Amino acid sequence: MYDVLDFHPTKQQEKAIKNVEGPQLIIAGPGSGKTQVLVLRCLYLMLVKNVPPSKILICTYTEKAAASLQDRIRRAIRDLKVEVDLTDFWVGTIHSICADLIDVNITATWLTKGYEVLDELTQQLFLFEHFFQVIGSNDTLGNGKWPQIRRAVEYFTKITEDLIDPEKLRHSGDKKLESIGR
Repeated sequence: MYDVLDFHPTKQQEKAIKNVEGPQLIIAGPGSGKTQVLVLRCLYLMLVKNVPPSKILICTYTEKAAASLQDRIRRAIRDLKVEVDLTDFWVGTIHSICADLIDVNITATWLTKGYEVLDELTQQLFLFEHFFQVIGSNDTLGNGKWPQIRRAVEYFTKITEDLIDPEKLRHSGDKKLESIGR
């Protein structure tokens, strides 16, 4: 299989390719063959170990890397002249994969269609735009809105991670917490 793809893995790379005992984390510098190892690992799992593509998940740091990986795997399968249905193959960033999972299972959440996940910058801009409604006061402690906004983002992240129910905050009797819950 390697010769067809013109790649000759090192012993460590071969070990990563043939690991079928669970997840495989690959950390290496640029140009070290990480992407090719992932391509070969997927091919090995699908073609040698008969793992359905829907049971394979690859997370990358960027959408560009995910698209490149998917393209290389499709090309390799085509070059090997084998039939594999990659419709349910999971390749993406952790964010895109989680968004897909939420979209598929949205009825099991409190979210509604059209929800939006805000990145850190968008969260801060949203809070700047809605400062008084969300923060609930004109008091910026003399150092402007941005320090309070950064603290608010940290606080929202913490209460989200701790699964604090916004409804409980809205009915807490504390003006600040009620504002945060809204």
